[in-house]
Amino acid sequence: MKQCSGCKEWKDESEFNLNRLKKSGLQNYCKKCQRERKADWSKDNKDRIWADTTIRKHRERGVNIKIGLDELIDFYNISMKKGCGICSIEMEPGNGVVSPRSPSLDIKDPTQKTIEKFDDIQIICHYCNRIKSNRTMKKWFDDNLDFVIKFQNDYQNWT
Repeated sequence: MKQCSGCKEWKDESEFNLNRLKKSGLQNYCKKCQRERKADWSKDNKDRIWADTTIRKHRERGVNIKIGLDELIDFYNISMKKGCGICSIEMEPGNGVVSPRSPSLDIKDPTQKTIEKFDDIQIICHYCNRIKSNRTMKKWFDDNLDFVIKFQNDYQNWT
């Protein structure tokens, strides 16, 4: 039997996850309390989860983002208040599921493989980033100016 540091209940050792670093070999929190703590942390740190995942996924694609995690989180929070830089909709942070309104990191010049400053990136909605694909912003706007104007007008009518 072991006492959980969260709920303070005495529980069977099978109710705890393993932790080789602990003398007992078990976590301090029972599985249920640990799940609740993780859910609370995830809810309170959506920006940190987004930034960490974004950096990791871009590195997997061969893009080296040299902007620090905390700086990217600040950039994310500012961008979330402004909305999508292309269609202006209010972006919604995801809960692990990507939606058209999810924030997405866009590299303005897709030939660039090292990102060192904020002028090289923008946070736009997933929908716009998917449509923009691997074009530069100038090329995308030249190809889609009519679409952007129509989308903004349609979106205003939807809300």
